Amino acid sequence: MAQLNAGISAQEIVQTLANIRSDKPNPDYYAHRTVDIATAVQWVRKGVDYASVIEGLKAHNPVLPTDCAADITTTAFSFVQRVRILHSKEN
Repeated sequence: MAQLNAGISAQEIVQTLANIRSDKPNPDYYAHRTVDIATAVQWVRKGVDYASVIEGLKAHNPVLPTDCAADITTTAFSFVQRVRILHSKEN
């Protein structure tokens, strides 16, 4: 997420991740999924609703099936909720 926040393009991040993680069975899938989840987390943190995150993911990655976009969106919402809970317990 830090790279996205720094303005590095998603495609550049995907390429870097795929090159670094050539040990994965499908490094391109791994890289796209990682960037899609990070992007979705950013949107959820900004208050974007569930359906809009799905549509945004599909616009960002046109070959992404709707069910995969929904799964990524659910993961992002769960992640953001867990982080908020952890932070509320620390304070």
